[in-house]
Amino acid sequence: MASATKILRDKISTVLTAIDKIKEVKDDPSLELSGFPSAVIIPAPEEAERESSNQNLRMYAFKITIYQDLQESGMGEAMLALYDLKDDILDAFDQDETFSGISLPAGYTMIAVDPAVSDWIENPDSKLLGIEITLNIRVSVDLS
Repeated sequence: MASATKILRDKISTVLTAIDKIKEVKDDPSLELSGFPSAVIIPAPEEAERESSNQNLRMYAFKITIYQDLQESGMGEAMLALYDLKDDILDAFDQDETFSGISLPAGYTMIAVDPAVSDWIENPDSKLLGIEITLNIRVSVDLS
């Protein structure tokens, strides 16, 4: 079976792909994008804490960056498009906060997805405007 990290990343990709406004979903950090807006999924710093002698709580984290091309539209239009898309993305993860249907490895139990907007970014060299959304995904891991 695939690792929990890969399974979670694939589920995030599936959720994003279902949002019609997103033209491309990538799981590598390259900025070779074929359509806009595009979503790029990369791992983010993770945390873990021991719940008991045989149970850990892991916080898997992923950063989703949504890019809009400023050459196709001006800054104002790009920002308005990203405002709407940000809400669509947050709504999609809020509506399925336990990733229904996900099959994690034995001993892993899905708890919840916590999405949060983290920052706006502008890449002047490539004329892109972006918004970063961090997903913190809580998973209980049985160590016995």
